[in-house]
Amino acid sequence: MAPRPPTPLGSWGDIKVSEKTPGHFIAKGRYRDYDGELRLVERKGATARKAENNLKEAFRDRLTPQDPTKLNRDSRIAVLADAWWEHIQGKNLALRTYDRYREVLDGCVLPRLGAVRLSEATIGLLDQALRNIAKDHGPSNGKHAKTVLKQMFALAAQRDALPTNPMLYVGSIIVPKNETRALTDEEVQRLRKVLSGDVLDVFDLLLGTGTRISEALGLRWEDIELAPRARVTIAGAAKRVKKTGMVWEPRPKSLGSMHRLYVPSFTADMLRRRKRYCPWVFPSIRGTLWDPSNFRTRLREQLEGTEFDWVHPHTIRTTVGTLLAHTDSLKAASAQLGHASEEVTLRHYVMKLQDAPDVSNALEVLGSKAESE
Repeated sequence: MAPRPPTPLGSWGDIKVSEKTPGHFIAKGRYRDYDGELRLVERKGATARKAENNLKEAFRDRLTPQDPTKLNRDSRIAVLADAWWEHIQGKNLALRTYDRYREVLDGCVLPRLGAVRLSEATIGLLDQALRNIAKDHGPSNGKHAKTVLKQMFALAAQRDALPTNPMLYVGSIIVPKNETRALTDEEVQRLRKVLSGDVLDVFDLLLGTGTRISEALGLRWEDIELAPRARVTIAGAAKRVKKTGMVWEPRPKSLGSMHRLYVPSFTADMLRRRKRYCPWVFPSIRGTLWDPSNFRTRLREQLEGTEFDWVHPHTIRTTVGTLLAHTDSLKAASAQLGHASEEVTLRHYVMKLQDAPDVSNALEVLGSKAESE
C-alpha cells in the first residue's frame, strides 16, 4: 500500500467537528505551515458549519510562525508601503527617482488607499483608485502611482502575503502625448539673437550635444576636452533632492547617458572663452550648482513676448534628435541622445517629416507601362 502523500505547504488535512455542549461546537484540523511543521488548529462556533468555517478562515489567514516580513492578507497598504520603501533602498535608483516615488506615495497613493487591507485590494478597487488619482492629480501622477503600486504588490506576492499581484490586471493610464516639435535651422539662428549671457552659452551646449538640461548644468571642467578635438563627457547631473538641496548625482538619467560626445566648433568656442572660477562649467551666481528650475525661469524671462515663448530646454534636445535622424540616421540620433533604444528616440524626440521622400523616378515606370498599352 502506497504511503499517504504529505500535506502540501500552506494547506490542511481533514477537518473534524464535535459538539462539546449543546450549541457549542469545535472544529479541529492540522495545518502545514511554511516551515514544514504540521500544527493542530481549532476554532469554535455555535453550529457545526460555523465552527468549520471559522477554522477554514483561520487557515487562510494563518502566517508562517517564522515569517520575518510580518505581511499578510490583513496588512494594510500603508504597512506594505513601508516594507516596499525599505526594500528599494538598496536598488541604487537615481535620487530624483526616489523623490518622485515618495511624492506619489505620500501625495496620491496613501491618502486614498493606505487604510485598505491587502485582502480588500481587488483589481476593480485598485483600477478605480488609479483613475481617480489620474483625474484629481493628473495622468502623469496616475501613471507613476501605478508604477509604485505594481512594485508594492509584487513585493506582497513575493512574500506570500497575496497569491498574485492584482496590479498586473489593472488597466493602463493614458498620458496625452504632446506633438513633437523641433526648431528649424532658421528658427535656431533667430533664437540665438534673443538669448544672452549664460543662458545663451547653455543653449549652445545643448545645441552641440542634445544633452538634458540637468546633465548640462552638472557638467564639470574635468569633463571637458578641448584638444585635439573638443568633446565632453556626460558623467552626472545637477539634481534637487528633498532635505538635501542641490546635489551632483554621479550618473545621468540612465547608464546609456554616460558617454562622451564630440562637439561642433561653435560649442567648443563657447567653452574656450568661459572663465573657470569653480568646478562647474555653468555655475549659479554663487558658484554652486545651477538649479535646472532656476535656469528654466531665466530662459522664460528672456523668451517672454517673443515668437519663441513656447521653447524649453527639452525643445533643443528634440531639435538635435530630429536633425540627426533626418540627415544621418535614427541610430545616430539615439546614440547621441544616450537612449537605451531607437524606439524611445523615434517616439519622443524626432519630429515627423512633413514631406515624403522623393521616389518619383521609381514611380515613372508605372506611367511608362500605361503609355505603351
